Amino acid sequence: MLDSRFAVVVASSALVVGGFVAVLSAVDHRASLSRAHRRAEAGRFGPGALYGEWVWTGVEEDGRARLSVTDADMVRRVGPRGWPGCPDGVVCTRHGIRVLSVGAGGAARWITNVVTSSDFEAVGRVRWVSQGVAYFAVAHRFSCAHPDQNRRVREERVLRYWREGDHLYVGVDDEAELLPLPSVERSGEPRRWMVFRKVTAATLWARYLLRLCQPAADSACDDACFDPVGAP
Repeated sequence: MLDSRFAVVVASSALVVGGFVAVLSAVDHRASLSRAHRRAEAGRFGPGALYGEWVWTGVEEDGRARLSVTDADMVRRVGPRGWPGCPDGVVCTRHGIRVLSVGAGGAARWITNVVTSSDFEAVGRVRWVSQGVAYFAVAHRFSCAHPDQNRRVREERVLRYWREGDHLYVGVDDEAELLPLPSVERSGEPRRWMVFRKVTAATLWARYLLRLCQPAADSACDDACFDPVGAP
């Protein structure tokens, strides 16, 4: 017959072991949740969240839509029968086009096409600083449509961002600026966000990359006008 005192010891040991396993299970669960949280945060605010080709879909201010841009708005039409206010014989889009391209190595390009299609491009490198914050060191600004704008520069812009699925939110000042990223880092969240959606390189090349080289007598087109940005 099993001694009752021994049975109590065995039962107590089982409780201790069971409790230890339960504690380990809880610790593993919390660690797993922590890892999942870190992965989710990195996916939204980490450097990898920026990588890819992005085309704008609009602007939000104070959590509300300020401007909505659809694919139909970016269809090229010739004035005056095209978009309202488009000059005679000029190719226009409704609101213009904004493109952000960031490579895994940090090479980056911001392209603004104004309503009348002229491109204004800023080329440089993105350096990740902290969650949701990167610096865009611009080394070259040029326009294929206006070669007199071509110049080497040394300027830095602040790229505040967060990602939600295939959409990227970038903090901007005035969206009408050719490069609307702030030149200084400010405290607090930006009030205004430019919203982008991710597209493939082939789609960017075929549908959204709008360039027209227009050399002048004293200004040749910049070599960068022929860079295969987003080329398939």
